[in-house]
Formats: sequence, structure tokens, C-alpha cells
Amino acid sequence: QAQEARFQECEGQAALPPQEGFALMADGSILQTVKKMLGLEASYTAFDDELVSHINSAIFESSQLGLPRFHITGPTSTWGEWLGEDEFKIEAVKSLIYARVRLDFDPPNNSYVTEAFQKRITELQWRINQEKEFS
Repeated sequence: QAQEARFQECEGQAALPPQEGFALMADGSILQTVKKMLGLEASYTAFDDELVSHINSAIFESSQLGLPRFHITGPTSTWGEWLGEDEFKIEAVKSLIYARVRLDFDPPNNSYVTEAFQKRITELQWRINQEKEFS
């Protein structure tokens, strides 16, 4: 519950401060976030070069949605460097990047799961595009 309330203001009360050990999303490493979402340990670096390539490809695709052009070089590149401090945008884009990388790096064996990922990507792209148009 505390995590959900960290970045929100509830009924006029100030948001809770970040808990010790938690970084603001904007400060988080893009590579480490994607690795965690894929179920890889941060210390396991055998696939880092491949993941960086897939992440940069997904970022390139995202730039066609109007997001800033960017590329990562390793674990020091952060969401904030790319997208600024907009936590809501970061969360949506994080899901999009993960889904694109997952399909390229570790595609599901089941065609229904692949189709579900593709539909989710399409939905996220549409929502990000709509947010850009109306903000």
C-alpha cells in the first residue's frame, strides 16, 4: 500500500517519501529494469549486449510515436535521462519497451501468448500517442 501511495497525493495529503533503498523511477536504469522484468538477475551480464541492442531497437520504434530519440549504452542509462521526470509516462513506456524486448529476446512458445504481447504493444503505442496528442 505504501508503494502505491509513494507518488500520489491522496485527498490533500502529501505523498509518502520514497522508502529507503527505493530509487525514483526516473533514476532507475533502463537495462536493469528490463532485465528484472525478464526475470534476469542484475549481476548476470552474459546477455547485456544483446539486451542493449533490443532495447535500443524498441526505443527507436518509440521515437516514431513522438518520444525523444535516445540510446542506451549500458546500465548507467536511466529512464529520467530519456523521458524526464514524468512517472506516468515512464511506467507506460517501460511496459512497452519490456514487451518489445521480450518478443525479440525471449519470444513465447505459444502463439496465443505472442498475440497477447502484440496486442498489448499496439494498445500501449496507441495510448502513448494519444497522451502526446492531448498533453
